[in-house]
Amino acid sequence: REECWSCKDKQTGFLVNESFPELMNKWHIFKGNDLSCYLEEIGNNIDMLVLDTAHVHPCETLNFICILPFLKKSETWTILHDITLEYVNCGTRSHLACRYLFSHVVSNKKISPAPDNNNMYSNIGAFLVSDITRKYVDNLFESLLIPWELKISNEDFDYMRAIISKYYSEEQYKFFCDALEFQKFLRDQPPVKAVFMIP
Repeated sequence: REECWSCKDKQTGFLVNESFPELMNKWHIFKGNDLSCYLEEIGNNIDMLVLDTAHVHPCETLNFICILPFLKKSETWTILHDITLEYVNCGTRSHLACRYLFSHVVSNKKISPAPDNNNMYSNIGAFLVSDITRKYVDNLFESLLIPWELKISNEDFDYMRAIISKYYSEEQYKFFCDALEFQKFLRDQPPVKAVFMIP
């Protein structure tokens, strides 16, 4: 997004410009589109990923599927924020996206620091990305069948299609396309009215 989510009158990334102007020539910010739009420009051998996006399924999972081919082939760490956001927000189901990814990804090592006294579980976690993560990436494609809470634009889907069709197998790309059609079907269904009989 162009504007900062917490300061709508400022552009995303404004803190670097205001607080560390001497660093402006050492970084580049991509904004305005989905991550998948910029991956080929960023290039491969990314050695660490901090994934802190919309927190609404399937955003985190789709972003990770798209970026996985660009992560360094040797061991790389991915850090996720808000993996227990659903508890912090009193059980709001729409905030399970980070937990879905953290739970479904296969890794030799997952870390979630000990929680403080106010929380039952830590709200931040990290996992090691390695060959086993890539070997079992179908787990993440499977999680795309969980009902989506976020409506994604056709433009962003086009960026994702381009990445997934190029860097994944035909079967995985077909699964992605079928999952997309399945979610559209679910979204178009009328709401179900439940009737409870109390004896």
